[in-house]
Amino acid sequence: MIVNGLISFLLVMLISVTGWTNCNEFTSLYNEGRRYFAREQYLLSSIQFKLSSQFSCETKSKVEALFAYSLAMNKLGEKSEVLSTLEDLELLATPEPKLKINLFKRLELGISSPLSIDQQNRLKLWDERSLTPVNYKSPALAGAMSAVLPGLGQAYVGTWQSAAYSFLINALFLSATIELQKKGFYATSLTSGVVFSITYVGGIISAVQTAQIYNRNQVTPLELKLFEELFPELHP
Repeated sequence: MIVNGLISFLLVMLISVTGWTNCNEFTSLYNEGRRYFAREQYLLSSIQFKLSSQFSCETKSKVEALFAYSLAMNKLGEKSEVLSTLEDLELLATPEPKLKINLFKRLELGISSPLSIDQQNRLKLWDERSLTPVNYKSPALAGAMSAVLPGLGQAYVGTWQSAAYSFLINALFLSATIELQKKGFYATSLTSGVVFSITYVGGIISAVQTAQIYNRNQVTPLELKLFEELFPELHP
């Protein structure tokens, strides 16, 4: 709601300052919004799309601008504004734009909506996607390596600083435990041993999680690319 209020205020200010009063500005405003959207500057893109919808000569272009505005607002997390805009859009849109709206509602908002056969097929491909990064790191292997030598799993993933930290902290507590045991400080050595056990197990868990995060970060760009290929209509 804060974002929506800011956009409304900026719209009033821009119109009053520039004196825009005709629909010839639609194309430049809309294209500028697309450029901002591509650069992930969603607030600026939403302002441009909202402005372009105000100066549209045709219902078709107005629908196009408001749909793009909904895409930008969704990126900003303004779900209530998105739903409100989509309700207005459905009153204006012809059957083809309505299919785009339905696809957007199904994918981004989780709202059940009727889709075309083609959209259903593409949605099935998206739901069944199985993307593996080129440099996949096995979480199980990373954990096993850190079990053999603390920090080795992190080194396998490529997080060298974490690997060094894990190795040093485990080596410190293990050596302290052994030394205290030799000197007969059994209670203190027991405490040190407990700490070593915690850091040892924690290092294994950390290695597994690090590999999982690495793989997720590698898959994210692939998912974005696949999403754009499967659903080009969900992009301004």
